Amino acid sequence: MKTIILRVEDCDEVVIDELKDAYRVNNQFDKVDCSDDVLEPDYELLKAIQTVLAYYMAHEDWSEWMEMNPMVKEND
Repeated sequence: MKTIILRVEDCDEVVIDELKDAYRVNNQFDKVDCSDDVLEPDYELLKAIQTVLAYYMAHEDWSEWMEMNPMVKEND
């Protein structure tokens, strides 16, 4: 077994990257197989991810990322 040593900055970057990926995957409507039903994104989860990203990211970086990655909404 190998031991990996990470600096705190590296751990933060891993957390940020994983949360961004989770946000991207969950920020979309999903069509149910063999049906016309569409599932909405879990908005509470997306909001929670935004909150944690705001904690880990610099404010300017977070604001820019939020502008480029808004929560999807159903078109009325």
